Amino acid sequence: MANERVGILSDTHNDSAATRRALQEFRRLGVDTLFHCGDLTTAEMIPLFEAFTAYFVRGNMDRKAVKALKKAISAQGGAHWLGKGRELELHGRRIAVTHGDRPDVYEALIASEPDYLFKGHTHRRHDERLGPTRIINPGALGGVKYETRSIAVLDLTSDELHVIEL
Repeated sequence: MANERVGILSDTHNDSAATRRALQEFRRLGVDTLFHCGDLTTAEMIPLFEAFTAYFVRGNMDRKAVKALKKAISAQGGAHWLGKGRELELHGRRIAVTHGDRPDVYEALIASEPDYLFKGHTHRRHDERLGPTRIINPGALGGVKYETRSIAVLDLTSDELHVIEL
């Protein structure tokens, strides 16, 4: 059976050192599927994720790099571009992912009542239930620092969330 734990990260803002630490932690924990909730800022970050199945969404700071991000993601096996946000199914769970800067995208995704909605943008960790949906923001790895740098690991079977401060 495939690993049903997924890694969630966001707002790396081209901080390759923090991203490498996060990816090392995911590898140590045996996580092989990642959701990046936007604000990579440059396509040069994509090769760091080559050992993972990774899903990426566009953040507000990715606007100038969208073409390069899409090209880098399509060139890398196991990487998937989800645009401004999308829902997918994984291990029997409906997972929606967006950056969180576009209210229209966020509202459309939340209205579909997925099991989970992963988002970033605020640079603050967040975990709440809204109806049937658990909304998770793992915090930020780069950019403005309101809290310690962090990532999250979610077990899709047990619904157990672990936030890891780096």
